[in-house]
Amino acid sequence: MLQNMKMLGAVAVLGLAAACQPQQAAMPTVDAAAVRTAIEGENAKWTQAYLAKDAAALAGLYTEDAILAMPNTPRVIGREAIAAAYAAVFTQVTPATNDVTIDRLEVAQSGDFAYVVGTYGGTSTMADGSSMADTGKYTAVFKNVNGQWMLALDGWSSDMPAGGM
Repeated sequence: MLQNMKMLGAVAVLGLAAACQPQQAAMPTVDAAAVRTAIEGENAKWTQAYLAKDAAALAGLYTEDAILAMPNTPRVIGREAIAAAYAAVFTQVTPATNDVTIDRLEVAQSGDFAYVVGTYGGTSTMADGSSMADTGKYTAVFKNVNGQWMLALDGWSSDMPAGGM
């Protein structure tokens, strides 16, 4: 009888211990196709603002604390700095065409982040009137902010040889 009581007590203690463990919330189901469609829409907005030389609209596609890593310049952090960086680019370059392709898109299980790897290509008219074609690759991290997928980290580099090399 005493042995049964000890066994019952042990089972009760284990049951209480298990009940006191923090419960893990079920991970949300992520609709990767819907996320891809949303991010493709954001890419289209980016291209439209870029071709329009609209630095403020471009910056509005980034999170408040986003990091932008453009080629041949120091990285910038935050929307104001991003708007200023694009405004500076547009004093030297007038984009004529731009094509952005998503090669890979992965969504975090939480559904709050996604990363994109892709390629770009386009032509621009330089401040001196010459034309420049460029192709390259990019990597971006998107963050879901209140239902909108915004750029949190954006960086790219050209596939073209660097000048003077």
